[in-house]
Amino acid sequence: MRLLVALSILAVAAAADPSESIAELCRVFQSIEGKTLSEAKFDEFRSRLSGLFAPLVSCKQVSSSEEWGFDLVDVPVSECMEQAIKRYSGMHPIRFACDDTFVDSSGKNAVIHQPVTVKTPSQRTVKLDVFRMLEFNDAGQIVKVNTQFDTSALQAERVGSQNSAAVKKLCDIAATEMKESTIGWSMVKKLVPQMEDLFAEKVDCVVDASSKNFGYVRRGVPIWECAVVEEELYRGLQVLDVSCEDIFADEDGQSLVIDMPMTLKLSTGKRAYLRTYFKLSFDGEGKIKSYRAEFDSSVLQDETPAARNVATITELYRLAKEVEGRIYDRTMVADLLPKMEAFFAPRIDCNVDASSKDFGYARTGVPLSECAAAEEEKYRGMEVAQFSMDDIFADEGGRSLMVDTLMRLRLTSGRTVELRAYCKFNFNHEGKIMSYSAQFDTSPLQEGGEVELIARPASQGYFWASSFAVGALLASAAILIAMKRRPVPSLLEGYREGLC
Repeated sequence: MRLLVALSILAVAAAADPSESIAELCRVFQSIEGKTLSEAKFDEFRSRLSGLFAPLVSCKQVSSSEEWGFDLVDVPVSECMEQAIKRYSGMHPIRFACDDTFVDSSGKNAVIHQPVTVKTPSQRTVKLDVFRMLEFNDAGQIVKVNTQFDTSALQAERVGSQNSAAVKKLCDIAATEMKESTIGWSMVKKLVPQMEDLFAEKVDCVVDASSKNFGYVRRGVPIWECAVVEEELYRGLQVLDVSCEDIFADEDGQSLVIDMPMTLKLSTGKRAYLRTYFKLSFDGEGKIKSYRAEFDSSVLQDETPAARNVATITELYRLAKEVEGRIYDRTMVADLLPKMEAFFAPRIDCNVDASSKDFGYARTGVPLSECAAAEEEKYRGMEVAQFSMDDIFADEGGRSLMVDTLMRLRLTSGRTVELRAYCKFNFNHEGKIMSYSAQFDTSPLQEGGEVELIARPASQGYFWASSFAVGALLASAAILIAMKRRPVPSLLEGYREGLC
């Protein structure tokens, strides 16, 4: 009889030994390393887990956390698994093995220590120190599971995941509305209404602040104001392609960095690859409260206001050079004017040596054609033997340019004179010429104190040479005659050379 009792006790003790159940549980955990958690993955090892648990169990997991925890009593283990699936689906365990196991003297209580590393849906790597407390019945089946770990890292992931969703939406809007479009006011009017709900009422925007030409800083302003500044800086660039390649979140999920490469077509026709990194910071409501962008602006050097305006002037000079060997008459002006009007604002100011009664004029707020008519009255009948640009200078903002121009003119008397002139051109924010002026010594255009051109025939039409390119330049100046290069005059103080 005693022998039977002893054998019975040994049988119960053997049945209650949890070591094999713990080992199998750890093997199941380890089998999901490198896989993304999903309902389908749980189904793969559901049967393996079910055999380790009693028909009804109590399962508690960080029950103090509403988002990540649950607390169920006397339920099938499948219900515990369903709760886990709801909370952790999308996680990608990198390390899920059991490091240490502790069993008490009764053999009915055990603790498993699992240093877990997972990659979250937002691609953040999170480390969790997990402790699982298990209680076994006499048959060696698990009847209670209590899992505890610090949820703060996952809480940051939840915030980061929500903020990542906002950023992805931002990226989708940018890709849809910007791709194969030209930056301008029409683009802004499409983009901002779709994006503004993602931003706080007032934001800070800092874009490549170290760049004078392509950077800016605004603080505590509506997102519209940031968009307007960017439209002004990058107007005319064509976005051939744009995408968000990667999104990274910081430890608390409140700041995200976007890797956004773009392929642009510049105004010169060249293509430029621009890799921009945006850092977006979110407030407690999940709204973007600030963003910072950094990129290599050197690839846009041809798109500075100075470069664009120099290109305009260079093109005007190319057109004006077509008049070499021609006499200024209505036919010549009719050829030039339509080609040049696009470079000027609808109304401009023109001032050419206004102190000279014979060769000067001034007009304010008039169409380009009116300036042309004024020049026709002054310069009708001259022939341009040579017209060339020696130097071009831009001020710091790139919106005021000076041009050093050399001209050789054949007057109605047959005499040829050489003039050197500086003309100043001011551009508006649209890149259009809004004013031009020129000062010069008119004495080479006179002979013996008499105005040489006074007898020119009216039938020869009127002279107009593009506000910047020809007209103002013919009226420009013989500052120094027959000298190709001179010291830079004081009026160029504050201007930069060598941009053309």
